[in-house]
Amino acid sequence: MEHSTPHDGILQTVHDERTLTLADLIKHNHATYGLLYSNIMHNHTQHILIASYLLGSDTGTLKLLYEAETAHADLVPWGNRQTGRIHTEDDLFAHLGDLAYERDFVDYFEKELERHGGWREALRYHLFDSQKPLLTSLVGGFAHPWLMLADAVELGSGILAMDALALVAVDYSLLSRLLDVPLSEASPDSVTTVASLLDTVRTDTAFDGIIQHIGIQSVGAMLADQGAHAAILRYLQQFAHIYSFHKREDDLDSLLSQFVDLALGLIAATSVLDEPPAFDFFLAHILSFCNCVRTLLPVVDGDGENQAMLFRMLWLMTLLPFITQQRPTISPELIDCEERALSWMDTQTVMVDGQDERVRDPHFVKIVQLLLTVPKYWPALDGKALRVANKTLRSFAGWRGFGADGEAPLNTKEYRNSVGKK
Repeated sequence: MEHSTPHDGILQTVHDERTLTLADLIKHNHATYGLLYSNIMHNHTQHILIASYLLGSDTGTLKLLYEAETAHADLVPWGNRQTGRIHTEDDLFAHLGDLAYERDFVDYFEKELERHGGWREALRYHLFDSQKPLLTSLVGGFAHPWLMLADAVELGSGILAMDALALVAVDYSLLSRLLDVPLSEASPDSVTTVASLLDTVRTDTAFDGIIQHIGIQSVGAMLADQGAHAAILRYLQQFAHIYSFHKREDDLDSLLSQFVDLALGLIAATSVLDEPPAFDFFLAHILSFCNCVRTLLPVVDGDGENQAMLFRMLWLMTLLPFITQQRPTISPELIDCEERALSWMDTQTVMVDGQDERVRDPHFVKIVQLLLTVPKYWPALDGKALRVANKTLRSFAGWRGFGADGEAPLNTKEYRNSVGKK
């Protein structure tokens, strides 16, 4: 797998009109709108801009996308929101997770950028070296701070990097405690692949009947169940064995490739056979989390403990939505049967020619953009990713996974039981 470095951000190396426009729009969004709206929903303006830019959208298209996204009735301008109440790390830690301090968090980390002499230095301090390192807290808010941080590093954007840290503070949750539990150094079990471990999760009775309402919001109820909580910790331990095996073999690229392969299946191969294709909103994010690991590995710069934690975070953020979405079966034939009618160049053209209304959906755009990176970073998965891209462009008609009436079903035990199938 090809790696980038944390010192070659796009904004530092490319200075054409498109890139300057992207930087200006990100800056305007940062200065004008809050990180959240409706208390729990994330401002995705920068995500759709960056994904569209990476797909090749021109300056005019970027401006139109910005206008459309910021016309969103629920986006909250900063206005005269109170700030200036956080001055020290103790202040920060005392208010983690308090939405009333959203603007305070943003202003605090802007000052931290100056205090540390640069955004990379501020990032390293707060993620790895402070009295309470925030690395594992990137998973709060369904890991949206992690997603923003990956964008920041890829672009080389200090604004986004500090906004990502502010979002860590806003989205702070106790979920990170799962990642802080000490793990043993026992020898690997017979399970040596991520896919086979997920197969074990699929049939584990510890999770039977605990998800009453699908969606990532059910994580809290799942972890409140003693048996399910213990099982999650057990699977974190078993994954640690898998990681240790690949680390000893100096083969972490192969491990990340396993996750990408799995993510492709979870995007496009979990539908019920002979039913309309179903694209699950939460499972689709796993490919984005893979991209987070790829992008941030150079930032940890060979630090074994933090490197291991990035992979542990990826496993947790694969495991949780897999369980909340009722542990669907992956049917490879749903991808294998897909014709590769569109080439990668055709795929890119469809996404930037302005004819497809779906390009206004930030999550749809991001998934297609990330599929286009697979040939570069994981060439062995090129053919499979192209089939997934073709299926997505041909069949995607909206996201499922929220438990709404009429959603296309996934191939889960719960669905099969409901229709009397084994």
